[in-house]
Amino acid sequence: MKPLLHALFAVCLLTASLPSARAQGKTTNEFQQGVERYEKGDMEGAIASWTAWLKKNPKDAITYFNRGGAKCDKGDLDGAIADCSRAIELDPKQAMAYSNRGNAKRAKGDLDAAITDHSRAIELDPKFANAYSNRGYAKRAKGDLDAAIADYSRAIELNPKDADFYSNRGLAKRDKGDLDAAIADYSRAIELDPKHVKAHSNRGNAKRAKGDLDAAIADFSRAIELNPKDASAYYNRGVAKRDKGDLDAAIADFSRAIELDPRYANAYSNRGIAKRDKGDLDAAIADYSRAIELDPKDADGYLGRGAAGYLQQNWLKAHSDFDRANRQEKGNAYGALMACVVQMRLGQGDTGRKELRAALDRRWEAKPGDWVSKLGDFLLGKLDEAALLEAADAPDAKKTRGQRCEAWYFAGMRHLAAGRKDEAASCFRKSIATEQKTFSEYEYATAELKWLEAK
Repeated sequence: MKPLLHALFAVCLLTASLPSARAQGKTTNEFQQGVERYEKGDMEGAIASWTAWLKKNPKDAITYFNRGGAKCDKGDLDGAIADCSRAIELDPKQAMAYSNRGNAKRAKGDLDAAITDHSRAIELDPKFANAYSNRGYAKRAKGDLDAAIADYSRAIELNPKDADFYSNRGLAKRDKGDLDAAIADYSRAIELDPKHVKAHSNRGNAKRAKGDLDAAIADFSRAIELNPKDASAYYNRGVAKRDKGDLDAAIADFSRAIELDPRYANAYSNRGIAKRDKGDLDAAIADYSRAIELDPKDADGYLGRGAAGYLQQNWLKAHSDFDRANRQEKGNAYGALMACVVQMRLGQGDTGRKELRAALDRRWEAKPGDWVSKLGDFLLGKLDEAALLEAADAPDAKKTRGQRCEAWYFAGMRHLAAGRKDEAASCFRKSIATEQKTFSEYEYATAELKWLEAK
């Protein structure tokens, strides 16, 4: 599948520019060279050709926003915005320029400005399907999922044969938790374009979220067949294989993703999880450390390395990493919980609870009254064990098992901190009995029970 920006600019190049280009004799000069180079993925060459053309034709609005598209593909977002803005100055009714500028603004994180540009494009051309889709993309990034779905649906009404629109709507539906509807959209995208790599991968992720791991792996494998150099497909398949407990195969997939993209921080981090599951803690720490080097602001790397330190009983190191996970800009709530637990283990419970209370006040990723906040309230003594276990029950059985795994582990840690070893061991056994083997709390409970029984 072509990315949204590429698909959008391709439409412009092939349907808007070329007829007038031929009429003006452009097909043998720099303009057409730019078109051909862009279609081959040669962004540098396309930019050079269009720059040469603009020196001779400085008022050619179409060439400005085509060059802006190439700059955006290269990551030169400011250059892309400047080119699209110049196209708008030359032709204020050029809907394509507004929408393309909106894409560049979205890539810069300026979502409101992006939505404004896409909306202007739609005002100028109410049947501009890509503008609806691109506005939906920006709205999804803002978390306005219903509005995003409405935009994608309008794009589909205008162009019901565009596989990208279905695949993108599926992402918004998945974000809402409507996995069956998301899978239906991905499947429709695949019907329209059986070689749609992202639709296969996206459907695989939705199936994995439903627990249908074999079907998920089949989708990821198909994505890999279609594009053997798609690092994300190997990564996603590795996650599904790890969920199945096939750790060696998972490590092989993560390693392949890293070969294809040596800066793939999440692949290192998840390979670390698989190595940790195998008990190879030193190798896991090395992978987490590399993930942190690549993305120092990613809380997951610190959280994973903290978990490995915990399992090595390196409490000071574990606390440091859990605390750093919590303190990242996009903090990890479980980092705050685990930092508190380690402090309790070190006999510094008052300090741990003080730090956890401060984290709760910052609100991290948690919302008042949600499950993670309830775990925090339990560690702070605001919620008793019976109330925590009652709160762990959810309409969905899978979610209930996961939350009970966590609840029993944290209950065990409070007993352990109070010196009630028998009660702690009982809680750890109940956490393990949930069979949530991909949960860190399952891993921690298993280790804690082993350490208790060894004494």
